[in-house]
Amino acid sequence: MNIPNVVQPHDVVTAGNNIVVVMDGYIKSFNWSGNQNGSARDNSLEPFGVVFADNRFFVTNKSTNSVYVFDQSFSKISEFGCRYLDQPRGIAFSPNRRMLLVLSKNSGTITSFDMGGNYISSIKSGGLQDPWHIKCSGNRAIVSDAGTKKIKIYDLNNLSNVLQSIPTNPNGQYMHCRGLDLGDDGSIYVALRAPGFRMQKECIAKYSATGNYVTNYLDIQTRRGFFSFFGELGQHVDSIIQDAAGWQPGQNARRLDFARGIRYHRRNGDPYLLIADAGNESIRFLAL
Repeated sequence: MNIPNVVQPHDVVTAGNNIVVVMDGYIKSFNWSGNQNGSARDNSLEPFGVVFADNRFFVTNKSTNSVYVFDQSFSKISEFGCRYLDQPRGIAFSPNRRMLLVLSKNSGTITSFDMGGNYISSIKSGGLQDPWHIKCSGNRAIVSDAGTKKIKIYDLNNLSNVLQSIPTNPNGQYMHCRGLDLGDDGSIYVALRAPGFRMQKECIAKYSATGNYVTNYLDIQTRRGFFSFFGELGQHVDSIIQDAAGWQPGQNARRLDFARGIRYHRRNGDPYLLIADAGNESIRFLAL
């Protein structure tokens, strides 16, 4: 199942029985049948990442270099971080440390705040060049760094300590790593996109908790011809119309088109990935 007609989704999170999506100018919620059941508009919102913690939504906002905080009815209740963030991107909650971690694109830093939005520290570590998303597991912070094409694992007790770097090169092709989330067993799911501008290869890759490559999902090939020729040159497609050129009748799923945030979730015992698929203007449901 997909939730269609979601224009410019940046990230997705689950909260209770709802699926919550941050979009340019909006934060919206849907039930698991795909029906919208909540929405709030904020013209200043240019989001990148979202996390749900302590019954609040924390959303990184690129236009203000800050984090917006919304309650469960999507009323904005506070804002923090503008003195310390520089084009904020992914955001994560550490239950062990009771703190929030925020990536900054331009400075390549990991900045930590307490749950009230009070600044703790900023650390530039591991040569982050184009960080996208961050997640926490135990005493580890896992970051997708598109610039270096690596997943980087940090020690939460000392964020200057890079425990492991995992190249994102399934099948020998180095790819930009973008949306990222963790499974119940610590396995890493990451949205990958080949370098370039137009109709590049995209997929979801799975790595074990120890960093070993396991498999790909939604690794759908485009048809040969004009569009796949430009795809081989590494140029990018941003629209459903162009993306449809790569889909053929009989395929089980449309190829990913500029996937952004992803979210692992179990529903009725079954594992899923929710994918913010911007080019296809949808939230994709991937059964694992």
